[in-house]
Amino acid sequence: MSYTLTILAAQTPASDAETYTWLNDKRESYYSSDAAAVPVLVKFHDAITRLFPCLSSCTDGEAMDACPWSDGPLINNFVGDMGVVGISQRHEEVITQILRFSNTLGLTVIDEQEGVIHRPQRYRIVLQGIKEDLTVTAVADKLAPLFKRTPVQVADMLAQPGLVLKKDLTQIVAQNYVATLAQYGCVCIMEPSADITSTAAEQSAAVPDENPEQAAATTTVTAAADTDEAMQRWIAYNNTGKKKEVADKPEPEIVNYDDIRIAELADGQKQLIYAVVLNFVVISMKSDVIGFFTIAFCLLPIEVMFFAGYLKLAANMGFNNTMRKVIAYGSMVPLVNTFILLAINDEVNRQLKDAGLRPSILGLSAKQRASLNEEICPPPGRPLKWAIGTAIFIAAVIGIAHWRISIPKDKRLDSSLPCAMMGKWVFTGTSTQKILRLDKDGNMQSSAGIMGTAPYSGLDGTWKVQDRHLLLQDKNDRPAKQGKPVILSKDGKTMTLIDEENEKQDYMLIEALAPYNCNH
Repeated sequence: MSYTLTILAAQTPASDAETYTWLNDKRESYYSSDAAAVPVLVKFHDAITRLFPCLSSCTDGEAMDACPWSDGPLINNFVGDMGVVGISQRHEEVITQILRFSNTLGLTVIDEQEGVIHRPQRYRIVLQGIKEDLTVTAVADKLAPLFKRTPVQVADMLAQPGLVLKKDLTQIVAQNYVATLAQYGCVCIMEPSADITSTAAEQSAAVPDENPEQAAATTTVTAAADTDEAMQRWIAYNNTGKKKEVADKPEPEIVNYDDIRIAELADGQKQLIYAVVLNFVVISMKSDVIGFFTIAFCLLPIEVMFFAGYLKLAANMGFNNTMRKVIAYGSMVPLVNTFILLAINDEVNRQLKDAGLRPSILGLSAKQRASLNEEICPPPGRPLKWAIGTAIFIAAVIGIAHWRISIPKDKRLDSSLPCAMMGKWVFTGTSTQKILRLDKDGNMQSSAGIMGTAPYSGLDGTWKVQDRHLLLQDKNDRPAKQGKPVILSKDGKTMTLIDEENEKQDYMLIEALAPYNCNH
């Protein structure tokens, strides 16, 4: 079943009843006209088909089966300032994105099946002040030529936090205003027009009558800000104060600045997921093999990943500075960081779903992450690169740890035939027993058997220590066993050999064979 939505770039009547009557008349011209779609609808089409490709661009059966549109080419459904799209499947997913892009571009969406008219949210620009590292004088001097007013008059405006500079803007235009004003040192915010309070309205109307010069300056500046020409002068003016030629006002690009926040949330969540996986890998290692401090050192970069991920999420979830500090410090406390992680992950999933995305237990998929505006969003794959870098660091640390284990700082093992190892050694396992005899001339004898019985295997050959590894060779010069790292106890009565599987074998000294004058 096809679900139809009407998308309008034209101004609609204020009431829904009048809008439906107006729409019936609008349809007559829509179906009889062959006018090209207005630029803003073309931008909407380009944005939505990047996410859900047009039926005409699907070349294989699988792609066509996944295509949500009921007909194509979809661009043919946009005529003048009106478009009609039919959705045959994936209704909830597609409609969410249509409403999202439409609100960004200031388009009206009429859903006649549900009897709902989705009007775009309108915004106003409210002056908050100037940036902390700038002075009022410096900002006023920069703005004065743009408004063709004196710096004193502009400074009076900057001294009025809460002053409304512009009203009734679409989301994208409002975001561009805020970004442009920020380049000149102004701190402004965009607020939904429906939230205008009487206090803010009084602040934006005029200054007190006892200061007529200030009132005149403010009225002039507010009026100037209420025109597109004023903002064009702002955009066309560089920081050196040299005026440029003002170009014709272009159609707004489909830049949803909220995509930046959503991308940061997705990347932060993915970063925490990778950190959790690496954390489990490290803590599952045997501390008796590589050492407790090695594991702690491996956990250090993972904690940095956690900390950076928490900060990224906190900065894009609307938390205040106090809450950010609580999250940052809590992320470094064992057990506490687990509860914080679960709570934040749940909130991130909620915000991602509100944005029309579908996160899984492993976060946002690569395809959904790529659907966000790539021109303004940070590049995807950063969390994976960070995780790979951390994994390489951990692997290097573990490798060095094994090397350090195999080469302990024991001067008794510095020579090729150390006296401390000359003797008869025995290893007793669960049911087997091994005997190893190392003499002063480098001769070796080894035997193994079941406890309480005669040995069933043995080797004769030579022995030596190289790089603190015990190397054994049989009498035919064929390596009997691979070199094993050697660790001697302080009293010299226990010799620990580490096999290929990092298992330790403790040999006990039962007879010393070193000569009394051995000095190596």
